[in-house]
Amino acid sequence: ARAEGILFERGGTLERAVAVERRSWKGLAGTGILVPEMRAFYTALLARLGDRARMTFARKDGEDVGYIMGGVRDGTYRGFQFSYDERLAHVSLGGLLQVEQIAALAAEGISTYDLGIDLPYKRHWADGPVDTVTLAVVRG
Repeated sequence: ARAEGILFERGGTLERAVAVERRSWKGLAGTGILVPEMRAFYTALLARLGDRARMTFARKDGEDVGYIMGGVRDGTYRGFQFSYDERLAHVSLGGLLQVEQIAALAAEGISTYDLGIDLPYKRHWADGPVDTVTLAVVRG
């Protein structure tokens, strides 16, 4: 990343992430936060999170080329999305964004990094899968 001139910057907006997503494999496939429902979901979620949202951007030559975003609560970070410009796949930018986010979270005392659902590419970042249960209470 250093050889490519990539720098990392904390903070940002969903609009910046959307611009990166357009140049990612997700955007090229028409998925991710470019899907209107996903974009609406993350717009609402980030608004609710306020200062508990965490975003880090990778930048090259003054342009956003990658992002990672999630939120914190009670000492836990829950990752939401990350993506990067396909032109920079060769520098493992997704992994570098994870490292940068983990370093920033550790510096602020966050002790747990929740990767969400168990997917093969996440396994080398995790101690192991943790089963959780969602409970919905409907009052009639």
